[in-house]
Amino acid sequence: MKKSIAIFGEGITEWFYIDSLRIVGHYPFKMRPSIPQHSDIKHLLAEARQCVTEGYDEIICLLDMDRLNTHPSEKQAYHRAKQQRIFQKVTFIETDPCTEYWFLMHFMPKPSHRKYADYEAVAKELCKYMPGYEKTKKYFQRIRLYEFLSQHGDLEKALNLAKRSVELHDEGAEISYSQMYQLFKKLELLENKSKK
Repeated sequence: MKKSIAIFGEGITEWFYIDSLRIVGHYPFKMRPSIPQHSDIKHLLAEARQCVTEGYDEIICLLDMDRLNTHPSEKQAYHRAKQQRIFQKVTFIETDPCTEYWFLMHFMPKPSHRKYADYEAVAKELCKYMPGYEKTKKYFQRIRLYEFLSQHGDLEKALNLAKRSVELHDEGAEISYSQMYQLFKKLELLENKSKK
């Protein structure tokens, strides 16, 4: 039985990355909304609630923690929402500070014990591997993010580094982390179920 899946994030970076993943992997999920207009938690939770109401089987929300870390009231709203029954069906996938840290993991030789302050700090490192990287629609239309990262970086290593970063973070280490490996795990499980 085919599952209906909705995936969304707060900005164009997430949208273009997931869209390129969808195209390359021939995944049947929907991107919600077509291109996000708002990055605050209020709008993300409203989108999640709408997906629950519409009856999607799987709902995945990608979050950059740098915004939440600099907006304490939004971070509190996010943590409160995760406890609410309606959001139990939503898988929240965090990256601290931003999705670009997940991209950087494709090129890292080993787990990092660094805490990147913000997007600018990560982008500076990322440009060493993706020269000219910029967070613009024009750039993302020129390069398919998932495809580029898979061809020039190491997805398997990134998945392992992401998992390890979350373990270290959960143990109390003050480091940047990404839960993006959970997205790939979920997509793999859904793909296996659809083949049965």
